[in-house]
Amino acid sequence: MAPPVVGIMLFVVVMIITAVLFTGWVAITMLRWLWRALVGGPSQMSPVSRGSLETRMCRQERCHAPNPMHAQFCRRCGSAFGESANARRVAV
Repeated sequence: MAPPVVGIMLFVVVMIITAVLFTGWVAITMLRWLWRALVGGPSQMSPVSRGSLETRMCRQERCHAPNPMHAQFCRRCGSAFGESANARRVAV
């Protein structure tokens, strides 16, 4: 009769620990939201979505993906940017 009681007690202890951790996580998340609302803390948005980095659009007809200015190739379709895109190799 002892093993079922031990199993139930272990289950209850695990549930209590889970509830305490979840409650702590919710409380910390709410405090962070409140702090950001009052103080205007840092945003979780990436620099690209905030527009702080300049981007260039891919010129391919079906792509038009935004890419950083320093990119040599499109992130989506792989087409080359810049003057090297127009240059062709000539076999000698």
